[in-house]
Amino acid sequence: MDIRIINTLKTVSDHYGVSIYELKSRSRTDSVSKARIHAFIIFRDTFNFTYKEIGEIFNRTTSSIIQLVKTHRSEYEKNHLKINPKQNLALPPEVKNKNNKNIFVKELLEERERLINIISSIDYLIKIYGN
Repeated sequence: MDIRIINTLKTVSDHYGVSIYELKSRSRTDSVSKARIHAFIIFRDTFNFTYKEIGEIFNRTTSSIIQLVKTHRSEYEKNHLKINPKQNLALPPEVKNKNNKNIFVKELLEERERLINIISSIDYLIKIYGN
């Protein structure tokens, strides 16, 4: 699955306090519906996904996506959830000021280092035990 999809679903679900499963479900509760529509708009406006592509992500018809995006766009333009299209990654909503951004970057670098160590260990085991 495209990293933009995963990151956007994660960011939207965290922002609204719903699960990714709920976002992709048929749930019609207010919180889930709002989150889902916001995700539709992000995919459309930030990443230029077609209505058909958005429908495939959420298992919805193209016409339902079009209707919901057109009806609710102005409401969601006022929302504080921001997406950085230059990196094609969703930024967590708490990363607003420079201090939080520095902490976030530090955490990302630590996670990167942890993953590099894991990959090195896996490469070592492959080398020892063969393919």
